[in-house]
Amino acid sequence: PRTPLQRLVEQATATSDPRVYAMAFRRCQAVTAGTDDAPMCRSLSASQWSRLDDGNALPWLYVLDEAMRRGDSAARDDALFRIARARRMDRRAYAVAAAVADVAGRDDAALVAAWTLGLDAIGLDAAAIPFSPLTDACRDATLASGDRRETCGDVADLLLERSDSLDAWVAGAVIARSLGRDTRSIDETTQRATDALSATGVRAYDCQHLRRELARWQSGAAVGQMAALR
Repeated sequence: PRTPLQRLVEQATATSDPRVYAMAFRRCQAVTAGTDDAPMCRSLSASQWSRLDDGNALPWLYVLDEAMRRGDSAARDDALFRIARARRMDRRAYAVAAAVADVAGRDDAALVAAWTLGLDAIGLDAAAIPFSPLTDACRDATLASGDRRETCGDVADLLLERSDSLDAWVAGAVIARSLGRDTRSIDETTQRATDALSATGVRAYDCQHLRRELARWQSGAAVGQMAALR
């Protein structure tokens, strides 16, 4: 029988929905060679994701990561340029959990089931996004070129002004600091958002708290994680 990931990859290869493709691609990043899922995962690519999700910088992070692993400077520079020119950086961290919350029943058992499924969805999305190659490409030592400095400045603006997740914001702060910008207000916002995220954990498993969690997922899906935290 096919594994859940194999079924998800089949859906991804047959859809034009970038959310489905992104979910399958990112799950495949955790797959190691020799597993049953590995052959199916080879049918997905960051380049195809970027075509489906036009204007979103997120798939280009994976293109950048692949280029830097290969030592391909031309592909690295192209990916960095495309990230800098992207309209947004959308992770959609709560999209699946919010979809579960949207159809949750009203009784207590349905509430617990929805919360459990939503947590599973958030856990599947928790795999780290490869921001490190991006911040590495914009470190001081690589900024001798005026063009590279301008590109990295645009990347920082994207992450700080048009991203929907806390981890993207943090990466933007790192790059802004590398560029010599005053990041005091950025750092204060980062701390407030981090504190807010830490405070959202369910402390008591009663229905009131669970309903609040489902509402938080819906809010995060509607306006983005960072905006919801702010």
